[in-house]
Amino acid sequence: MKHNQTKIRKACEYLAETHNAEWGAEYGEPGYANPEFGVILANWNNVPKGLADWLENVGYSLEWSDEWTIVGEKAYRVQPDCHSWESSLILTDDGEYLTRDDSPSDILECLAMSDRGHPVRCVPSWVSVDALTSEGYALFKGELESGFHPGQTDSPDDYARQAFEQGAERVIFRKVENSQFYCRFECYALFSSAEWDRFDICAAYQQLESDYNMGGILRERGRPYSIGVQLHRMRYRSAGMNMTPNAWAIYRCAEKRLGLAS
Repeated sequence: MKHNQTKIRKACEYLAETHNAEWGAEYGEPGYANPEFGVILANWNNVPKGLADWLENVGYSLEWSDEWTIVGEKAYRVQPDCHSWESSLILTDDGEYLTRDDSPSDILECLAMSDRGHPVRCVPSWVSVDALTSEGYALFKGELESGFHPGQTDSPDDYARQAFEQGAERVIFRKVENSQFYCRFECYALFSSAEWDRFDICAAYQQLESDYNMGGILRERGRPYSIGVQLHRMRYRSAGMNMTPNAWAIYRCAEKRLGLAS
């Protein structure tokens, strides 16, 4: 259908000048079909109904300006439309928006915790696990839940503290599921390269066998005897203190190499 382009242009100018309308070329929000001419945001309570109806018939999608915004000529929802809704926008410390079109590296850099005092912000579920692992992050704790149901008491602050105490350089929380009454999430940590101090190596492998042994033996090592036997031969004696951050880094490296970390 051929439309009067001059009339369309004047209608859009009127909306922009009189009703502070915004225009986007397409939807950035998933689940919406792109209209022929774009998306217009406005307070449609104050716009003559005949004009709004005509714009929709012409080929525009009309959305409410208090529920949507335009970023990079794409329309994104800023208010939820259901309990499972998840924002496609991430607000940076500079007041700019990152979207699904931006690189996962930029998103992770924006949301990562660099110390325990850093505010906790969750990476959305549309950032893949592969994106995290490609940046060097390893799963620190999975299947976490916070909500109203019994047992859903996991606190991101607690796991961030644990990860930093074990030598993590960065900590990231990734959302897994949104619900009306709870949220499921995971904790990922980025550990520095380990320094191969012999006492830290002994402490790390002793802890590894304690955590993953079957019948007293860490079978993934492929040895018929326990790490404890080997440490006894070496006359290693645990100091009974918490492991150093470097020992935890060695632990994580071995955990990954032996296929123990999920």
